Amino acid sequence: MQLSVKKTTEDFKAFSQEILGHVNRDVSRVDFLHELLKRILSFSGCEFVEIMMKKKDKFISCKITQQVENSFQYSAVSYNNNERTAKHKIQKQSLIEKLQIDIIERRFDHSLPNFNINGSFWTGDVEKDIDLKSVLEKGNRSDQQNLELDYKSLVIVPIYFVDSIIGCLLLVSKQREYFSEDDIRQYEGLSHNLGIALINQRAQAALRERVKELTCLYSIAKVSEQKDLSLNDILKGIIEFIPPAWQYPEIAMGRIFINGDVFSTPGFKQTEQKQTADIILNGKKRGVVEVVYAEKKPNLDEGPFLREERNLIDTIARQAALIIEQKEAEENRLKLQDQIRHADRLATIGQLAAGVAHELNEPLGNILGFAQLIKKCQELPDIASKDVDGIVDASLNAREVIKKLLLFARQAPSKKEKV
Repeated sequence: MQLSVKKTTEDFKAFSQEILGHVNRDVSRVDFLHELLKRILSFSGCEFVEIMMKKKDKFISCKITQQVENSFQYSAVSYNNNERTAKHKIQKQSLIEKLQIDIIERRFDHSLPNFNINGSFWTGDVEKDIDLKSVLEKGNRSDQQNLELDYKSLVIVPIYFVDSIIGCLLLVSKQREYFSEDDIRQYEGLSHNLGIALINQRAQAALRERVKELTCLYSIAKVSEQKDLSLNDILKGIIEFIPPAWQYPEIAMGRIFINGDVFSTPGFKQTEQKQTADIILNGKKRGVVEVVYAEKKPNLDEGPFLREERNLIDTIARQAALIIEQKEAEENRLKLQDQIRHADRLATIGQLAAGVAHELNEPLGNILGFAQLIKKCQELPDIASKDVDGIVDASLNAREVIKKLLLFARQAPSKKEKV
């Protein structure tokens, strides 16, 4: 059996500083809570430690136990404030969990047994020292049998930030009378620093996530401004910016489907934990953006993803749609420019052809006229007559070519013919 080691005031002060120093580490919220519980478990010497916090419409629960390796659990449970019996939507909720929530919601009477003036609840012998039903609100307590007590000493200390209770710390030991009254006061002092650490780390983690998201969107905007890049090159660049913007960049992978083409990070593989957003262009789905985690992570706002990450992937999908629209508009503009240039070239050729035709028509008419006059001469030798015939035929052929040039240049009226 583990023996209780008495902690001094200096020990608690040093541990408080250790917790506050841990806040500045660049880790995710869940990883921070995991490390925090490991430290509290080691410092307290307890068999089980839990931190429960209220976050908007949810209760966040983090648990760790001494007996089981890798026992850390993180869960977020929604609740309905209108119905007491189904209020927290926690299946098979134990009496201890109800007690924790009552303390967080300030639904406790510190005059009841085992409560102190600061709202902490503690007992040195759970089985015989107190009937837990007496400290809970009256109501249906048919779940009393769910409370299987394999521990003896229990402490629930409210976690304060300024004057608000933001959560509670649960410490459990198998030893009877493991906690003294002085221990409770020390843990109450620790809980204030714990509240500061939790709030500051939440703010720092949120700030880091916002910086990553803004960096991702800025990088997408910069690469989309490069006019010399093709749409495929831009989409390949966007894929590279996605994983660093998510909470777990080391295991995040991204993929974009667009127009039958696929762009993905190296080693991409489909997993159950994924987040997607459709690429909508002119009211039609043209593709999809996907982010997946290679390893299973605890559920947060949307599976293992943050609410802000949902906003981010939706924004990336909209940016991708805008880039595709701009690129397609640019391609259409270039095609139109090519058509205009081609039409201009044809107009120039037509003008040149009309000029050439007019310049050739006059001398060609003279050649044809003189050839026909020579042909009328009676004393013309046969050989010369044949040569004159050749001149006439060539002139007539040249005239037909000129007519076609004038028709091409629209300088001569077209006419209908049967074919």
